[in-house]
Amino acid sequence: MLCRASSCRLKVFLKPITKGEILVYLLRFIKMGEASFFRVSELASPDAAEAGVRSQMFGVFHDAGYLGQYTLDAENIRIYKGIPEGGEILDYMGREELAANLFRITQTEGRLRREQVVGEDAAIQAHYRVGREVRDTLKRLGATMPEDLPTAESIRGELERQRRARQKIQRQQQKDQDTLF
Repeated sequence: MLCRASSCRLKVFLKPITKGEILVYLLRFIKMGEASFFRVSELASPDAAEAGVRSQMFGVFHDAGYLGQYTLDAENIRIYKGIPEGGEILDYMGREELAANLFRITQTEGRLRREQVVGEDAAIQAHYRVGREVRDTLKRLGATMPEDLPTAESIRGELERQRRARQKIQRQQQKDQDTLF
């Protein structure tokens, strides 16, 4: 069956996005560091630093966004959602929750830049307000509040399974290539 070019392209873009793909997008936006996927200090937005948030206050800055969006700080979100101690909240989010958090993070970065927010307290308050606006939007849409969304399996397990699957394919390809010669 033939289709018009625009509808064919649309089908490609509407394919389901996996949790791993969302993580890749999230990592690109957040500019991750090397040791852990989601350590609070590594989530430090350059825009927050430019606004005046000192490195020792990034935990407070990030908690402000969580408080706005969840009405809980990071530690209480971890406890409420049953995330193991030492577990990173973002590692246990499903697609809907990850997307809402990415939206909060990127909109906070944008607000800090657009409004040229200056000062640690002002940046922290801006992050809280954006988190609250995201929560209010979710309410208006009739969505499940983020703290009540199911806790997903840690992305680390999924990434490890994907890594092993890639290695298995590579070993098979190497084996197939070796048998050709």
